[in-house]
Amino acid sequence: HGSARSGDVGGQVVDDGAQPGAVTHGRHPPTRAAPGGVLEGKGWNDGGMKTLIRIIITGAAIWLATWLLPGMELVGADGFWPTVGVLAVTAIVFGLVNVFVKSIIKVLAFPLYILTLGLLALVVNALMLMLASWLTGFLPWGFTIDNFGTAVLGALVIGIATFLLNIFFGVPARTASKAVSRR
Repeated sequence: HGSARSGDVGGQVVDDGAQPGAVTHGRHPPTRAAPGGVLEGKGWNDGGMKTLIRIIITGAAIWLATWLLPGMELVGADGFWPTVGVLAVTAIVFGLVNVFVKSIIKVLAFPLYILTLGLLALVVNALMLMLASWLTGFLPWGFTIDNFGTAVLGALVIGIATFLLNIFFGVPARTASKAVSRR
């Protein structure tokens, strides 16, 4: 590496010309090490804010699907604020199903994803939507789906809506944000 660097500290090269606490990762420009200050990590890039934005986007996408598809409907939503609450609960349950169950299915069914050129993802998304609907059936709020065909259409609507809303609000995809955060 360049001559301005003083050495390898904990697997990372520290640059002598950088501010104290700045760390370089190979050839990338210096980044601030996180000392845990009050203002550091706040704002739109904060993990909690990203999660809240994803819940809002997922809730909006589920609302759109229930509005467009007659076979999907919200349960326990009679008014604006109750609807917002139901959508929040539904989005959280759907998000948890996607985080835990869908991740396992993706690993186990990886060869089928390749064989079907990714079309299996639509079926898996529909099944995850049906699972979230079943789970919210135990709560006084949630959503119902009439049949598997409606679940497939709902998964398609939700997928397209979340994609477009993520672009509109500037929320990076999970894989892209992981790659950027590694810099």
